[in-house]
Amino acid sequence: MNIKILGNSGCKNCEKLYDKIYKLLDKLEYDIKLEKITSVLEMSKYGITSIPGLVIDEKVITEGVVPSDEDLIRIISGESIDNIDNIVNESECSDGVCRF
Repeated sequence: MNIKILGNSGCKNCEKLYDKIYKLLDKLEYDIKLEKITSVLEMSKYGITSIPGLVIDEKVITEGVVPSDEDLIRIISGESIDNIDNIVNESECSDGVCRF
C-alpha cells in the first residue's frame, strides 16, 4: 500500500496528518510506504483544492481535513468512510481550509 500526504511545507495540518499515520504504522499489519508530497506541480496531478490531501494507492481519499486515528485505521483497512467522525480542522488558514 502506498500512502501519500499532499501539502506544502509549513502546513501544520499536513504535518499532523503525516505524523498521525506514521505513528499508526506500528499498529497496522500492512506493508505501507508513506510519502510526503510538497511539490505544487505533483499535488496538482491529484486535482485537490485544499490541503492536506490523503492519497492511498493513487486515489484521493480526503482533502482539507485531518481524520481521527480511528477513522484513519478504518480508511487504511478499507472500511467504508462515508461518515468520517471526529474531523480535526485546526487550520492555520483564516477560513479554516488551506489551499495551495
